[in-house]
Amino acid sequence: MKTLAADAACAEATPLLRKRGASNSFAGVGFDDARMSGPSRLLRAVVAVAATTALCLGFASAVSHTRGTDISVRLGDWSIGRTTESGSGSLGNPTADLPGDLGAVPYTNPTNIVKYPTPLPDVSFDGKTLLIVMGQPYSGTSALEGLIGTGAGTTDLCKSGSWQCEDTWLLKYMDFPIQPGVDEWSDYYPVDADGYAYAFKHFALTWWDMNMPILMDKTPNLMAHYKTIQAAADKLGVPVKFVLLTRHPFSWNSETHPLNQGLWLELMRFGADAMKDPDVTVHQVKYEDLAWQMDATIDGLTQFLPALGELNPWGSALQGSPTAGETINGDRDMGVAEYFKNDPLDWVPKDLSDDVFAMLCEIGYTADGECEYRHETAADLAFVEGTADGF
Repeated sequence: MKTLAADAACAEATPLLRKRGASNSFAGVGFDDARMSGPSRLLRAVVAVAATTALCLGFASAVSHTRGTDISVRLGDWSIGRTTESGSGSLGNPTADLPGDLGAVPYTNPTNIVKYPTPLPDVSFDGKTLLIVMGQPYSGTSALEGLIGTGAGTTDLCKSGSWQCEDTWLLKYMDFPIQPGVDEWSDYYPVDADGYAYAFKHFALTWWDMNMPILMDKTPNLMAHYKTIQAAADKLGVPVKFVLLTRHPFSWNSETHPLNQGLWLELMRFGADAMKDPDVTVHQVKYEDLAWQMDATIDGLTQFLPALGELNPWGSALQGSPTAGETINGDRDMGVAEYFKNDPLDWVPKDLSDDVFAMLCEIGYTADGECEYRHETAADLAFVEGTADGF
């Protein structure tokens, strides 16, 4: 299996549920929408590469002995700009040294961001909890992240300017041997527990607000690597909790990214395994409950993580101001409750395979006969065929 990403040919990180039709959405801007003329997905991915490079690799270092140089990427009327300071060395120098005095030179200065496995300063995770929000691509994980992030106790990765506030591009620019959108769900994904521990430490020194008790990383493919994440958290001595978003095929009615039963089943196996793993702490949120049981959903989240504080379904932590990084993250000016008020969730029964019904039963969907469906095994089929032959 080389890739499970629907658009692996485009160089972008794991994507999120995009807007359906011409309606507004919490899930990211659709550049084909009449409200915004702009670049194609491929060009947008190129812009994301350029902008994240400027943020994470210290684009200034490629311009030796210059000050006040304005570096911009323009596509039509859409631009990303950054003013650089003087730097030395070459772009992406893997041997860049850490600043000698982190108090005098903020570690978040892009020229000071280092690459794996360059040693990092010590970080205290005392009193912190690592929160991993995960689920299938295009299923609404950023909507859930936006809701969770309205709690006063949460910090996320959006200030990095990474695509959809996910960690994938950040890992790439720390020199992990990955290609965003490729092999992200594979067993041989080349980031081990040491690598993720390094990345989380890096995030603590750069993008997370370490005054907050909840350190959130929302990246869908972590559903496939939850054991590695648990091992990384153990190395750092920080507790980790997982919030898993699941979505029933009957509510998966996107025209842009239609339901693929085989892919849904293959990816959902990772989530099902996490839910029944006694060594990890997982809280399930059903996408349908975001639309129809918001109060109960919020109660469940705050009981699971009391340090979140009060959540606001009419707001989103991913709104932000139109800075360079937050522009890359897309249009998230709508809370989940407002989104579903304007665009109610549809429930459309579909002809699903036995295996999909069995998985739905396994992950707690039981109201539509999922567990009553007869699931024939290969042995059952062989017996029936043998009987027909007179055995």
